Amino acid sequence: VTHTPIIATLAVMVIVFALAATVPIVRLAEMTSVLTLVVFTFVNAALFQLKRRGVEAPDGAFTVPMAVPALGAVLCVSLLIAEILR
Repeated sequence: VTHTPIIATLAVMVIVFALAATVPIVRLAEMTSVLTLVVFTFVNAALFQLKRRGVEAPDGAFTVPMAVPALGAVLCVSLLIAEILR
């Protein structure tokens, strides 16, 4: 028995193939950039929330000051707005 998410992998593969076959490559690149910024925004916001709530990092974990995820989220949102207004 494998622990690989086979159905989810196949679903993503079908979506990627459909997009690759129907959407111009320039538009796909733009969509990828925007989606990456959205993901980074959520990751930074989640880290900010964890730090705000005082959740302790596991022993030996890499930690950053609270300003880092806050600035990261603000910068990602700024870049998203700039992309939308472009």
